[in-house]
Amino acid sequence: QAANIAMDSYAAAKFFHFLIKTILRTLIGVETVQQHVKSHKGIFGCMSAFFGLVESQGRGSLHLHMLIWLKDAPPMDEIESLLKTEEFHQKVKDFIRANL
Repeated sequence: QAANIAMDSYAAAKFFHFLIKTILRTLIGVETVQQHVKSHKGIFGCMSAFFGLVESQGRGSLHLHMLIWLKDAPPMDEIESLLKTEEFHQKVKDFIRANL
């Protein structure tokens, strides 16, 4: 793989861009069209904002670090309380079963 990337880093970057755009559109529900961001419900619900940073690894391949803010997500102190309840545990299990 490293040899392929070294031979055509432009093609590798173009493919990475295509892959990330596809994942964002299909799974996260975000699409950039003519410098405008459009969003719809993704696998985590509706998103209010996102931020990402692309880095290259030692062999030249690219990877992405991303933060996603979800609409109507509970604040952190409420999440701490929810994590301690059996009802929340069951909702997480149900979500995982429904989506995986």
